[in-house]
Amino acid sequence: MGVVSKEVRLTKLLEGARAIAQADEILRSATEHVGGLGGAGTADEEALSQRIAKALVVQPDLTRKAKPIVNYVVGGTRAGGAFPEVVALKHAVGFNCSGVIVGARWIMTAAHCVIEAPSVAFIGDDVNGRGKGVNLKCRVVVENEVALVQISDNEQDLPAPFAVMGASQPLPDTSATIVGFGFQDARRTVGLGEKSVGVVTIKKSTATVIKSRGGAYDTCDGDSGGPCYVVENNSMVLAGITNEGITVGNCGAGSEYRFVNNRVISAIQGYLAGTSHC
Repeated sequence: MGVVSKEVRLTKLLEGARAIAQADEILRSATEHVGGLGGAGTADEEALSQRIAKALVVQPDLTRKAKPIVNYVVGGTRAGGAFPEVVALKHAVGFNCSGVIVGARWIMTAAHCVIEAPSVAFIGDDVNGRGKGVNLKCRVVVENEVALVQISDNEQDLPAPFAVMGASQPLPDTSATIVGFGFQDARRTVGLGEKSVGVVTIKKSTATVIKSRGGAYDTCDGDSGGPCYVVENNSMVLAGITNEGITVGNCGAGSEYRFVNNRVISAIQGYLAGTSHC
């Protein structure tokens, strides 16, 4: 359970392209990829990702209408129903962290997001729109500045957890997908509370930390605790949890993600299995 198919990944990339630039060339290419899934591979996906990313940077208005193009994350796009496992976490001051459902009732997030216990997790795309809030029971810091938050026992109809972990240490200059409910711009003026997705480039990684390059796409306030996904063996894998900006307070300068390494995976197994409790 939780394996993301090649068709789903390409469909998500296609949704991102449609949300920002309805460029005929990109849509035609995406359609060809989805139509020929039998022979598509990681190289095909990376090529499509690069073409979509280029369009997102340029942001041409091809709608033939005076509609403003709105970005989320920093430089990203609205999730549009994709990544239902990604949630927003509410504290006393409001929704200011993200998380990802990794077990039947467990949300993975950043350790600093649980210094004050979050009370509610929002499931949906916009905390001010359609969706629902679910009550949270308790929290625990497990390993490598990664934490778990438990959803209350009486909550039902939850999204399927994202259970594909165990990513290899990401290599420099590879791509990663980030998802969160943070601000859409580096000035922190708009977008907080709306789920968005972007593609970043890995700068370097260690046994505990993944760092992305600065540029058009980045995480910002409100994205902490959200997932950083990579593609391995034609499947999307949870590689990291958004922690902070490389230059603290400077969205757009690159970010740090805590690596969901084997120590983290081992530390959470008891909670996911129901043998450990917070």
